[in-house]
Amino acid sequence: MRTKDIMTAVSLEEYLKEIMKISLSDGKKGKDLAAYNTSGGERKPSAAGKTREFGRYRSIILREKKTRVNILRLSQQLLKEEKSGECKPYKKAELRELAVELGRLTLRRRELEKKRDDIECDFLREVIDHRYFEDIERRIPTWSQTACELGIAISGEELRRYVSMSLVTA
Repeated sequence: MRTKDIMTAVSLEEYLKEIMKISLSDGKKGKDLAAYNTSGGERKPSAAGKTREFGRYRSIILREKKTRVNILRLSQQLLKEEKSGECKPYKKAELRELAVELGRLTLRRRELEKKRDDIECDFLREVIDHRYFEDIERRIPTWSQTACELGIAISGEELRRYVSMSLVTA
């Protein structure tokens, strides 16, 4: 079932240009994704690590919501205790820790959103946005589902390889 067509977000010219860049699979797996940069001995992030990083967006959003609920609950408890005159300092410390955690999660979410927005290729950005950032309540679709939902006429494995390689070189 196609829920969204990539042609509504990307021009035909860019779509065709990006599709032509994708090499068709030749049956070999894993040899085209280099995880290390051998020049200088510097470790380069793997392709799987780049997509996994975007995959964490949903859990960050859910943890952010849960932390907000915990802050609200604890704030209500503190107000009740202050009115009754029995203030417990460890609860104030817990509230501060939750506030710091919320700030850390919010910063991490904004960093991921900025990385998504900094992707120059509209086609690639649209695939990443659809797969990881839209409709956070559903599970992350498989690569085949992503290709089908966006109306991209290649296999999921080819789409995965293209996105992974594009993120590593970007």
